[in-house]
Amino acid sequence: MKKIILILMTAMLLCGCTNTSSSVDEQPKNSDAMKFKEEYEIHNGEFDDKRGHNYIEVEISEDNPVVYLTMAELFKMMEEEKSAIVYFGFPECPWCRTLLPSLLSALDAGGIERLYYINNYDERDLKELKDGEIVTTQQGSDDYYKLLEVLGDYAQTYAGLGDETIKHVYYPTVLFIKNGEIVAMHTGTVDSQEDVWTEISEDQKNELETELMEKINMVYMGACSIDEGQGC
Repeated sequence: MKKIILILMTAMLLCGCTNTSSSVDEQPKNSDAMKFKEEYEIHNGEFDDKRGHNYIEVEISEDNPVVYLTMAELFKMMEEEKSAIVYFGFPECPWCRTLLPSLLSALDAGGIERLYYINNYDERDLKELKDGEIVTTQQGSDDYYKLLEVLGDYAQTYAGLGDETIKHVYYPTVLFIKNGEIVAMHTGTVDSQEDVWTEISEDQKNELETELMEKINMVYMGACSIDEGQGC
């Protein structure tokens, strides 16, 4: 049943106009695609000392749609009311490495030509609870705090602090932006995956791709006018 839903979602997306448009469309895509592939695949076969597991294996096409984006470019793109899909992650993140194949597959099925990528791992603030007090161990960048403001109600609560007003960006996070407004967000993989070190099943992959394609559809279906020769 899930495979049928996935096929139907693909057909819906292919009926729409899928060429993305943004202020950074002019930059060369192929160099970013190769850089992204190398950054993630270089960890294949290596042991992750920090987490005590082997890195999850990923294979990324040389023709992937990734374009690197800065925070300033993201804010400008939203101010200019552009539509885009933006992935926040980093190469060592096990959840990111699990999500990527399904995300790239969903984008390919929909004919989406660009996935904007931001790795702002070092820009986040870090907090912890010590003797009942919340302590900031690392200050975030100005752009990071601005991002939390932009996310608004989409921003997630910082876990383990006991204060729902304190927000945090977790990885992977995918933003679905239509005409400068966030219309959906996806974090992590699927709720049914309890162990990130165990490969997700085919049913879970179908579930994940279907959910991603539904959110892609929120951005690009009906977001362009063929008569006016306008891109999405």
